[in-house]
Amino acid sequence: MDNSHCETLLRLSAFAILELVDGITAVVAERTEDNEAYINATPDVLPHQLVRILPRNFCVYLQRHRERLDYTFSNEEIENIGPQHKVLCDLYRRQPDVKSSIDSFNDSAAYRDAWIGLHNMYPLLEKFVGGLATIFPGTSTVESDFSVVKYEKNKNRMTLTNASLEGILRAKQYRRMHNLKV
Repeated sequence: MDNSHCETLLRLSAFAILELVDGITAVVAERTEDNEAYINATPDVLPHQLVRILPRNFCVYLQRHRERLDYTFSNEEIENIGPQHKVLCDLYRRQPDVKSSIDSFNDSAAYRDAWIGLHNMYPLLEKFVGGLATIFPGTSTVESDFSVVKYEKNKNRMTLTNASLEGILRAKQYRRMHNLKV
């Protein structure tokens, strides 16, 4: 590698490090009063949630995620997500059987169950919201999880093996999952 390429590489690396350091001050681990990870705004991903979003507002929602969509969707597919949402909303308003089927689910419904019967009709819409459901919108939840690990593997418990630590974390997760209302 010649000197000009080395210099460019070093300049870009330094810029990336500065951006990282500058952004780290904005990272805040959010916790509930039970010291659990706090997820303040889960995205609307279930059909009964989507039909409550006006199509013009959904377009704004779509634009907010445009940069992320470019990695997994073609431009044509991205342009068809909004119209699929509009068709879903129209069908919901015009067909009582579709409305009652969609309304039979609540916010605690399983993603797969809520989309049964609809996923073949709106594949791009389902793929888009499925991506939102599986990706954290920010780093605060990850930072929060690191705080939990640091809390569990404190200076007095540094000899914990990874398997022991995993057992502790799974037990905490089990208690949390057991308390969910299904």
